[in-house]
Amino acid sequence: MKRLLILLIVLVCTSIAFAENYNAAQEALRKDIAAYLQKKGLRVDMQDDGLKFKSEGTTYYIEISDSNTDPMYLRICLYLSYGEKLTRANVLQKLNDYNVKYCVKVTCLEKSLLISAEMFVGKSVEFTYAFDDLFNQLKATYDIIN
Repeated sequence: MKRLLILLIVLVCTSIAFAENYNAAQEALRKDIAAYLQKKGLRVDMQDDGLKFKSEGTTYYIEISDSNTDPMYLRICLYLSYGEKLTRANVLQKLNDYNVKYCVKVTCLEKSLLISAEMFVGKSVEFTYAFDDLFNQLKATYDIIN
């Protein structure tokens, strides 16, 4: 019983620590999005800059800006490290005009690749309305790159 109580206290303290960067509206958005993703069968981890979840073995992030409050800025993204098959030149060749045709942005960083879809939302319902389309485009982009 003591262990359960201590675990509960640690979880509450952890969630409070993570919420320090967000105002009430941003924290509510983060919790609503986490609940929505859990209803879709995804395991969601709270992070200090948003959320992390896995789908089909790939880790995705939902980053919520703590500086934009009305509307709130968020980005659904995944990071890929360059490797033998995945090189900067190879990505640029495959995605010549992909950023123009789709709502997904591909950014070549120094040591990795960022695939993201960005949006401004006032309420979580705006996110849930667009999530499936954005997520499918992220996965399609990932498939093109791999």
